[in-house]
Amino acid sequence: MRQVVLGGAKFLKFGKRGKPHIRYVCVNVLGNLHWDEYAMDSSHFRPSENFIRLKEVVQVCKGKESETLQRRAADDAPDYLCLSVVAPDRTLDLQAVSIEQRDLWVRALESVIKDLQGGMINLATGARLEAHQQPATAAAIAAAAPLPALPPVPSAGSQPKLVVGQQSAPPLPSVPSVAPALPKQPSNGSGSQPPLPALPPVPGAATASGNKASVSAPALPELPVSEPGVQGENVWFFTAVLSFTLALRCWTRDRPIWRSFNTCIWG
Repeated sequence: MRQVVLGGAKFLKFGKRGKPHIRYVCVNVLGNLHWDEYAMDSSHFRPSENFIRLKEVVQVCKGKESETLQRRAADDAPDYLCLSVVAPDRTLDLQAVSIEQRDLWVRALESVIKDLQGGMINLATGARLEAHQQPATAAAIAAAAPLPALPPVPSAGSQPKLVVGQQSAPPLPSVPSVAPALPKQPSNGSGSQPPLPALPPVPGAATASGNKASVSAPALPELPVSEPGVQGENVWFFTAVLSFTLALRCWTRDRPIWRSFNTCIWG
């Protein structure tokens, strides 16, 4: 029976929307039912993207039992040629070429599903998991080893009771609530702290005088100041003498009386 589904066959596939179309259907060695537009190799782990895990199949139905086969698009499909593979999340609805093909595939799929659920891991070789290697179900685990009863929750205000022979956990070390004291500074013998050394005064800094604070600025160097009026009187005197001399020369230049005087003075 495994060789029937491993070899694959051509069916007419019905979908929830659109018209039916021809698809190649086969089961690969891992027990997944694949369908595609082209023929597939069942020895591949994933021959196509469209597949159903036969281990999770709920039922293989004959005839038009599903909602998809009851649509108007499947009105022309004979009831004796249809089959449906029902899974928890989807349904594969097919129409076989003949009634012999449909019945053969229904029996082959049911046999393969039974083998897969019984522990078979490879359809090509027929390898199975041993009983101790098969994953246990939740019911088997609960029956084999029941869960221990939980201890009762103590009520508010009640003290837990110690059981004889039961070791209690050691108490946790207490955490000091007061921070350690800081080390004391050395004193001068009288109980008071020694005074800090005085800092030298900074020029331009604020100094305290009584209850008021005043700011003293550094003194600026003095510039030499000349006596006012001395240099001005000397300049005016020499200017007046020079002007009077030039005017006298111009006035006596053309006079014969003073020509000899000019000659003596100016040459």
